[in-house]
Amino acid sequence: MRREKVRIFFSFVKLRDKLILSHSIAIVSVVLLIQISIYIIGVRAQIRDAQAFDTQIVHQISISLDNMIISFKRVLNSVSMKEDIQELLKIPIEGVTKKTLQYEIDNQLYSHVVQQTIMIHELDSVYLYDLDTMRVYFKRYHHVNDKEQNSFTLHKQLYYPDGKVTWKMGEDTVFFYRAIRDLNSLDIIGYLNMSIHQKYIREKIDGIASNKKRFIVVLDSEDSIITHNAEAENKLEQIVQSISYTSENSSYIRNLDSFGKSLVTTYHSEFSGWRIISVISISELTKAPEEFSRLIFSVGIVGVLLGVGFSLISSYSLVKPLHTLTNVIDEVENENFSVRVHVNTQDEIGKLGKSFNKMIEKIDILIKKVYQEELSLKEAEIRVLQAQINPHFLYNTLDCINWLVEIGKTDQVSTITLSLAQIMKLAANNKKKFVMIKEEMDYIKAYLSIYEVSLQGYFHYYIDIEESILLYPIPKLLLQPIVENAILHGIKKKISQEVGHLHIQGLQEEEKIIFRIFDDGIGMTEAEVEQLFCDKYQNNEEKQGSKGNRSGIRNVHHRLQLIYGKSYGLYIESEIGIGTMVEFQIPIGKEGERYHVQSSDSG
Repeated sequence: MRREKVRIFFSFVKLRDKLILSHSIAIVSVVLLIQISIYIIGVRAQIRDAQAFDTQIVHQISISLDNMIISFKRVLNSVSMKEDIQELLKIPIEGVTKKTLQYEIDNQLYSHVVQQTIMIHELDSVYLYDLDTMRVYFKRYHHVNDKEQNSFTLHKQLYYPDGKVTWKMGEDTVFFYRAIRDLNSLDIIGYLNMSIHQKYIREKIDGIASNKKRFIVVLDSEDSIITHNAEAENKLEQIVQSISYTSENSSYIRNLDSFGKSLVTTYHSEFSGWRIISVISISELTKAPEEFSRLIFSVGIVGVLLGVGFSLISSYSLVKPLHTLTNVIDEVENENFSVRVHVNTQDEIGKLGKSFNKMIEKIDILIKKVYQEELSLKEAEIRVLQAQINPHFLYNTLDCINWLVEIGKTDQVSTITLSLAQIMKLAANNKKKFVMIKEEMDYIKAYLSIYEVSLQGYFHYYIDIEESILLYPIPKLLLQPIVENAILHGIKKKISQEVGHLHIQGLQEEEKIIFRIFDDGIGMTEAEVEQLFCDKYQNNEEKQGSKGNRSGIRNVHHRLQLIYGKSYGLYIESEIGIGTMVEFQIPIGKEGERYHVQSSDSG
């Protein structure tokens, strides 16, 4: 009830006020839609770019760390395989009698090791052992709260006997281990240990990941923390506890306890087995879209105010309701008389719409009346044509029977009599306007068999109809005028010289049934084909009283257009001395459905 009162109230509101209100609502809606769309698109684009950027960052960090490990492996190998160092390590300490000599040997070892490692700036410490005792030790840098990790003790279980370089994370240091094997005998002659402080790994990370809001953590193959950037110092435990790690490289969004909704990117190095993890809050990524959205909203408010002002100026125009009325008029021009102008107002446009609707209703009634009269007239013309064709054909058939009896061809008399009876049986049912294609073809076969007998071997016909279309409906006696025209005006004028042939083809293509009638008669010129569809040509023939005229072709063309629409009708190709092809199409429906409907309507 309340809604009805509101509707009645608005139906009496002036058009000017309606325009102002509608324009204001439209502008506000557009501004909100733009703001929401820009925000959503901006956030998605920002996250998509951030995923690509973070993937690149963790990949670069992984490559940088891999290069660092490769560099240390190269140094370890160069120190271990240096012949001077190997020769000095193989000198047994027990065999050295003087301490000064032992000092000189260790000093030479120290010098060679320093020479091989001097270019590695990240190197923190070096330990060189023989089989039992530390021979060289130096620490390049000293750090605040630096603790001695190894206590100068040799731990042989950390070294692979085959000389493979391994690494292990200490408290603040990454240690690299390699057993030194004799280049000749391949026996182990010593052990080498180098380290790099966590500080230098962190510097590599900070140099690549410069965003202060991005947290970077590096884990070893056992998920122990190797290092991190400065920002992650106080949130290491939350990051490690909140993320379930996989060995796959991935980038995804997840709710983390201490970060909220965050973008997590991981990268696993196949070389080192280390995993680099990047975490950045989504709120940090969406700051730019949010700021831009606020700017758009501010601009939108100004746009709303300007739009309302513009509505006040343009409210006197009737563009919108007149546009609606113009659309309806366009539909009427396209012969769509079922459209109506829907108005529920009491203003001037409402009155104009109601008057227009009444006018369209009257036009629709008049057009339907004229169309029905035209259809009735065409049907009357068809019935007259059938009445003219049937007596003439019957006379010729009876004359042929009489002639066959005189010459004693009783078998052909039987054939032509049965065919005539079949034709008369179908023609006697005047109530049926539509028949199945099967019935129509039975009629045509009977019709053609009479001509085949009467023309005494100078005429042959072929019928090729797909079985799948036999139960579909077709207007009654649609093919007969085309076939008759082909025989009388094509083949019969030719058979004095040679045998004539007629071929009827019926097939289904998609949702249409196609019929083609071919004859190899005398053919027609293009002008004669055009005249077949000309009403003046038909009137001249009727005035001249031509027998066997071609008006049947024209009537079939008109019947197809009346029943199925203007897009349907006959298509004719012909060439003098070659023959003629007539083609037409009819739309298809369910088997028998249209046939029964049409039959009941016609009854």
